[in-house]
Amino acid sequence: DQFAARFRKTAKERMKWARNNAIHCYRLYDADLPDYAVAIDLYEGAEAFSGQRFVHIAEYQAPSSVDADRARRRFHDVLLIVPELLDLTSDHLASKTRKRDKGGGQYRDAKGNSRIIYTTESNYVLEVDLGGYLDTGIFLDHRMTREMIGTLAKGKRFLNLFAYTGVATVHAAGGGA
Repeated sequence: DQFAARFRKTAKERMKWARNNAIHCYRLYDADLPDYAVAIDLYEGAEAFSGQRFVHIAEYQAPSSVDADRARRRFHDVLLIVPELLDLTSDHLASKTRKRDKGGGQYRDAKGNSRIIYTTESNYVLEVDLGGYLDTGIFLDHRMTREMIGTLAKGKRFLNLFAYTGVATVHAAGGGA
């Protein structure tokens, strides 16, 4: 009940904010309650996915001090509550656990779990992989930085040395670099 109430409130506020600011991919919830340590991101579809919404839920792996069964039950609760409150079908929901792994293993391809959709950011159509890797390909907290790059790029040459996803490069090219 506590998670459902908090998620309902934050999702409603953030969805209104996103609608008022023409933002189509954003975080709805980020471990607001310590017992529900998940990040929940919403992606509004574009192109062939126009009119559809997709949610990516990433559980932050519980520390060893938390009972593993209890953590599993809480994550299961989240996976049941979120689609219900957002009126989503299971094929529009992707979930995974963000766990620490030595040697960068958490960043490897999740073989066969790719789920490609399209969304928009600043009028650019972007490809998002909801399941193939730990991250989806768009770091939502860097939106303003990417927009700034697009604004500053006009007439400049641009080399993206951190081109993990290429989204900053899209903004630079769109801005006239």
